[in-house]
Amino acid sequence: GNIVISTGTDNLTTVTIQPDGNIVIVAPTKITMTTPEVEMSGNLTVLGKADVTGEVTGNGIELSTHTHAVLAADFGNTDVPS
Repeated sequence: GNIVISTGTDNLTTVTIQPDGNIVIVAPTKITMTTPEVEMSGNLTVLGKADVTGEVTGNGIELSTHTHAVLAADFGNTDVPS
């Protein structure tokens, strides 16, 4: 069966370790991690908004400075995001 750790009389905050190895964390307001680095392997799915402080890089391309080539050669590249 599941191993469940809960807090409070209403059990709104729980950590459940399931027999298949999945871990489910339920927190009614927020989860805070304080560490110099977080590393994950596998896919990441975010349901909602992601606020990021610092640079975002995907496949070696920095989000804040990337441009796109314009189809018509006379126009050059787009401006960097503002």
